[in-house]
Amino acid sequence: MKKGKPKPYEKKERSTKKYMILAAIGIMVFSSLYFGLKPPEEQNSGGSRNFELEQYEVVQAGDNAVLFLASARLEVVALPGNNARLNEDSLASLMNLSTPSVSYVKGEVAGNSFMLFRFTVSDIDMGVSELTPKLNTLLRDYKLYRGYIATMPGDKTMTNQVYLLGPLNLSQGMLVNTLVFEKKSLDGSQRLGLIGFVKNEVAVGPIVDATVNGIDGSIVSGIVQGVLSDDELKGSFPEADGISLQPMSASIDGVVSKEELGLEGVELLNHVNNTIVRQVNNTREEIIASIERLGMNYTINEGSLSISFKRDVDIKPIEQRLGGMNVENVTSKKYGRITLPEDVLIEDKVVPIDNNRNFTAMLFANATEGQKIKAEVSVLELGGQYLVNAKQV
Repeated sequence: MKKGKPKPYEKKERSTKKYMILAAIGIMVFSSLYFGLKPPEEQNSGGSRNFELEQYEVVQAGDNAVLFLASARLEVVALPGNNARLNEDSLASLMNLSTPSVSYVKGEVAGNSFMLFRFTVSDIDMGVSELTPKLNTLLRDYKLYRGYIATMPGDKTMTNQVYLLGPLNLSQGMLVNTLVFEKKSLDGSQRLGLIGFVKNEVAVGPIVDATVNGIDGSIVSGIVQGVLSDDELKGSFPEADGISLQPMSASIDGVVSKEELGLEGVELLNHVNNTIVRQVNNTREEIIASIERLGMNYTINEGSLSISFKRDVDIKPIEQRLGGMNVENVTSKKYGRITLPEDVLIEDKVVPIDNNRNFTAMLFANATEGQKIKAEVSVLELGGQYLVNAKQV
């Protein structure tokens, strides 16, 4: 169980590995190379080349903003790293870069924050294949992404579009957690749109994809029909890791005493208008017969039992032994650790899953390590905080 506080379409910040690592370029580099840089001359051999260089400032507009991927563009984007080889020759070569799939090149310099090169291609896979060896030579240190158009979830008017850089394999319709900047003219007088970076995908819950990382043990449960005690169970199952016994009880409409019931082997809890009769030594049949003798309305809460075992314990003999102890409807499950999405959207709230790569969950009895499963994520809010649970479904 994990605690936190979800907010609509927001998530709390935490230090985990993200898809996007922003490359910061120093102000001296920009001052010496990019400000006032003119686009390279067109090369007409083999047809005219199209290119563009755009310079602007950026102001952070939102962090951990959840956006909807409206479309995936045929654009491969190169983001130079801190150790990229950046000089006028390499920039000129990049802006005039020619491959069969590349039809347009655009360079963007975002103040002192980052720069990028957008390559319009006829096919993403072909573009990546053709661009990679050239970028290895020209930039050396860089990351490749794809361009996407994103909007706020539910925005059918497609207003306030955001141009996003994200992993190559994202799909239209996904929800993503992002870092967004507003683009402004160099003098700050004009707003030029929004650009952002994908940090991670947001899964739409409550049912999400998950992977079983490990099996820690099993839990055997059943309905108790007879009279059992903790001492008896501990003696019968010395290999147990934990035992939880909930005796059978009855809720009577009205207040009664042990004398009226004629029972000694029970515990009574009297309220204003009802009495709880909890089994100790008397049998289920004796308790029901005594209540019916009084002619009072009642409700039976069947006794339950859960016993946990380490992963190397054989469960089949245990199920059989419980059947001989008047325990019915015996079932078993495993518990272990699973990998969940980092963020899950549940009832219009983005819930960050702490320790999402090693989250404790209940699993089917036949679950195995490495198995791909469906998991249900549930959230219980308590006093502004929440508890997160997960189980295989």
